[in-house]
Amino acid sequence: MGMLWKRMDMPPKNWRGVFKALSLLEFLLKAGSQRVAEEARERIHRIRALENFTYDDPKDGSDKGSGVRTKAEQMVKLLRSERSLRKMREGYKKNKSKFSSVSSEKGYGGSGAKYGGYGGHGGGGKWGDDDNDGHTSRRRHKKSSRYDDEDEDEGEVEVESKRLAAMKSFKHTLTMTFHQSSPA
Repeated sequence: MGMLWKRMDMPPKNWRGVFKALSLLEFLLKAGSQRVAEEARERIHRIRALENFTYDDPKDGSDKGSGVRTKAEQMVKLLRSERSLRKMREGYKKNKSKFSSVSSEKGYGGSGAKYGGYGGHGGGGKWGDDDNDGHTSRRRHKKSSRYDDEDEDEGEVEVESKRLAAMKSFKHTLTMTFHQSSPA
């Protein structure tokens, strides 16, 4: 959090860094600990100061500070209303549970527990529930729409094309390494 507050104090010529810090704060307010909201409320004066942020590009005279001002106003409004903050956090959690992580096995579902738990919320998804050893089963849940088959086919094609591209790249790297290491 310390770096976040340092970024908000950057000089106006670094307006992108200030904007990114505000965007990160917004995400942390949605998805992070309640402590983030408490600390942001304690330092709301720093965010309020950004409501008057200005930076005009010296090359073309355009106002680059408008995004920072808008984001700062949104953050102050959000931090002042406990109800809207709670509503935003609940909406985020609800949406997060709708989306499952991308598995390394054919694209959908899975917890990633097999790979150290990097994959998100921990399981399920379109392919079914995790079995005991962390693999995702191929049993599909009941279809919710007649368009689900088309979406799954597109997803599988995309995953397969990415896999093939990665294999080609790896093969090219091996070939280049072999040719460089072989005596002339």
